[in-house]
Amino acid sequence: MDVLREQSCPHRRSWVYLTTWTNAFAESFFSSFKREVVDGEHFSTRAEARAEIFAWLNWYNTTRLHSSLDFCPPIEYEEHLAQHSLVA
Repeated sequence: MDVLREQSCPHRRSWVYLTTWTNAFAESFFSSFKREVVDGEHFSTRAEARAEIFAWLNWYNTTRLHSSLDFCPPIEYEEHLAQHSLVA
């Protein structure tokens, strides 16, 4: 437990908490996805829809700033964590 506190990791006491906490991120992601990609769009083919979804996911993970990640794109945040974990 002390190791978790030292690493600033939340301690999950139950699966209910984990599910609730995780669900909030999933709800936020799908809300953004629907608002930014799906709402008001008409795709002529499944291939067109897939291409648009892939482009959005790529942008979401490599360019979009995330407030929960200290206003970094996920890929930059992950690289930052990897560099710091190698040093530690």
